[in-house]
Amino acid sequence: MARTGRPIAQPDADNVVATLRRVRGWSQAQTAEALGVSRSTVSELERGIYAPKGPVLRLCQLLMAEAAADSGE
Repeated sequence: MARTGRPIAQPDADNVVATLRRVRGWSQAQTAEALGVSRSTVSELERGIYAPKGPVLRLCQLLMAEAAADSGE
């Protein structure tokens, strides 16, 4: 996939990767390790260059659900 410098998915309040990091209090490196991707991929997901999909999206959703359960939500 060629990079054009233009975001594919606009970053917004619903950005699942940024939300995951905020909820968990993780760095980009910690998030990357948990998701099995590189730190630069986490940065690109947060900036909207790529939209999380497939296993990465599902893992983000599971980790956020786990964090919500831990906090009693």
